[in-house]
Amino acid sequence: MPTNATSRFLPPGTDNELEGIILDAAKLQWPAIEFSPNSVNGQAQNGVDIYGMTPEGRWIGIECKNSIRELRQDVIRDAVRAADTFRPPLERLYIATTAPDGSADEFIRKLTQDRLQAGKFPVFIWRWKQMVGALGRDLPTLYHHFPEQRPADWFFRGGLSPALRGNRIAIKKIPARPWQLLLTGLAVLAGQFALVVYVIMDPGDHQVLGSYLPAMAFLGLLAFGATFVPGGRLMWTKSMCAFGWVIERGADGYVYLAKVKFGCPKCGGEMKTHSALTADKEQTARCVNNHNHEEVFDMTLLVDVASAYRARARRGAMKG
Repeated sequence: MPTNATSRFLPPGTDNELEGIILDAAKLQWPAIEFSPNSVNGQAQNGVDIYGMTPEGRWIGIECKNSIRELRQDVIRDAVRAADTFRPPLERLYIATTAPDGSADEFIRKLTQDRLQAGKFPVFIWRWKQMVGALGRDLPTLYHHFPEQRPADWFFRGGLSPALRGNRIAIKKIPARPWQLLLTGLAVLAGQFALVVYVIMDPGDHQVLGSYLPAMAFLGLLAFGATFVPGGRLMWTKSMCAFGWVIERGADGYVYLAKVKFGCPKCGGEMKTHSALTADKEQTARCVNNHNHEEVFDMTLLVDVASAYRARARRGAMKG
């Protein structure tokens, strides 16, 4: 039976999502093995979706099976038969499946015994609860695949900072999508250009306006930078960091601003993100009192957290 912990993590609906989860779980389960996806959908995979090489140069294969029913024996035989054609030859094969526990375990044990007697590689079954257990060794990876299970105040790699609490996280929703910010920036730039041309064409009649032109151009450039740059970046990435603010593209397609402030767990000073304009996955927060006090956090874990806070706020309002 699934435990209370693993039952909360339901298998994904698509094979691509499952292969991504299994790939990360395998890297955590066997950290000494370099795992990679085998080919892409639509190409022959020789019964192996994921492969890896041990430090001794031996090849490990993983075949992914997304199923709500126990695996049939003919399905297992077909997968193993296909894996026999994988080159270089495998040292062992794992059938990673979301299927419920059943008779497949006993069948695979007998199959492995026969194959070892014939000088062929053994076969093992890797159950869903075991994959979730492997993902649990690195919580940021676990919550990356299951964001709905992530606590709203979980951000920091290696554990939640004791000083970080929900009331220290400011999240603001910008009523615009990235492409709308992009178009707004272009409109601001076009307006600035038209204003400059308008003043230059007849400077005599626009002396007062011309005296304010440098300040207006400066403000226009700021407005252009504040709309066009994040709009363009968020068209291609989910989040970026600019001057202490995390700018994100949420699951609803809108833009969010998130500000993280918390106390230094070492000296009690204030921790602030110091990165300028960057799209790096990991950001560093440093203590204002001692720059040697740092914490690295994965800013992609902030993505979509606003929905969790809104849901919590709604529940609080209903209780009140």
